Amino acid sequence: MRWSAPVFTILVSTALLPATALGTAIEGDGPTDLTISKESPAAAEFRAGVQKLVNRDLAGAEASFRKAQQLAPKSPEPLIALADIEARKGNPAAAEALLQQARKVSPNHVAVHVAFGRLYKSRGDFQRAKTEFEAALKVAPSSLPAQMELADIYLRTGDVKRAVQEYERITAARPKDAGAHFGLGVALAAAGRSTDAAAALEKAAQLAPRDPEPLRMLARVEVEAKRYPQALAALDRAIKVAPTATTLQMDRASVLLASGDAKGAIATAQSVAKAHPSDAAVQGRLGNLLVATGDKAGARQAFAKSIELSQADPQTLNNAAWLEVDAKGDLAKAHAWATRATELRPRDPSYLDTLAWVERARGDLPKAEATLVRALALAPGAAALHYRLGIVRAEQGANAKAAESFEQALKAGLPAPMAADAKQRLDALKK
Repeated sequence: MRWSAPVFTILVSTALLPATALGTAIEGDGPTDLTISKESPAAAEFRAGVQKLVNRDLAGAEASFRKAQQLAPKSPEPLIALADIEARKGNPAAAEALLQQARKVSPNHVAVHVAFGRLYKSRGDFQRAKTEFEAALKVAPSSLPAQMELADIYLRTGDVKRAVQEYERITAARPKDAGAHFGLGVALAAAGRSTDAAAALEKAAQLAPRDPEPLRMLARVEVEAKRYPQALAALDRAIKVAPTATTLQMDRASVLLASGDAKGAIATAQSVAKAHPSDAAVQGRLGNLLVATGDKAGARQAFAKSIELSQADPQTLNNAAWLEVDAKGDLAKAHAWATRATELRPRDPSYLDTLAWVERARGDLPKAEATLVRALALAPGAAALHYRLGIVRAEQGANAKAAESFEQALKAGLPAPMAADAKQRLDALKK
């Protein structure tokens, strides 16, 4: 069971639509190559849908995209946009079905390959995502979205050196592209080159002065380098660019917490939550901050409110389920939340880990064992998964298998205090 509470969301967006179509400059691709005639009613509806999406009007955007799709039934873009809406609503199956329709309409369109790649990436299925992005580049070798996404896949799968090389190649070819410099900054940060990363992100911010994302990522780099005043300064610049963006205000609270100002962090977060009571993401992040300061009761309330507003964020669902088990609370709710998290991210072993621990708490040990085995198939070297599998097997009386799991956990580098507990359990089984 892994607690999941990052300071910021890292790397490029997993939205299926191009980022500039949504009003974000960093990815560098927009609806400039629509198969719909630019002067047609369908294109006008599509543009209206994009603007509504920028304004967070999901219902209005969906209506406009549906009209565009009716007016241009042989164009894949409205279907991709509708898939993006479903993904944002937390309906991955519906999103994939719409993308399958787009593929039937235009089997080898670069935007279709990129959208599928982004969908798979959002699920953590990086191999299938990589295949789609490579297919997109076969169709259009100079496609910046596909190049950027493929470099991001290298970064997410641990090939940091190649990611840096790819982003350096992209920035050399497109020196004025903010998204390329943004990606390079992220990759350099992952490589531990914080000074170079900050320079690349500052360049991205200069090239895209109306986009807060480079400054937001710059703040993260500064936090990881423990340069908290510089991180706050970067966020203050970002907030000037987007003063109504709650994500930036909550980021500021996270930096205050990282710098040791827990009181200021919670006060800031609670102020944002009070001003935006219907924002599920704000409530979820408030919960994460409360957990970090030891207020688990407050965190449970914040998570429950976030889930009541929206069940589209797997991290909040996962964390809420973890806390509910930890508090010996409502296990039926914990199970529903953990199950939903794994539906949204079926290939994330940490969410399966949480689900297994909920199943154990409910007394369903065989199911918990099966879920942990599924998680280990995705992350065979995860020491904590082997450790918990050993516990579940021992509780079922499968002592030989339990001992094997504990041995694998220790061999994989189980951290303390779990390692001490695993050794104690292993000694008891051997006796």
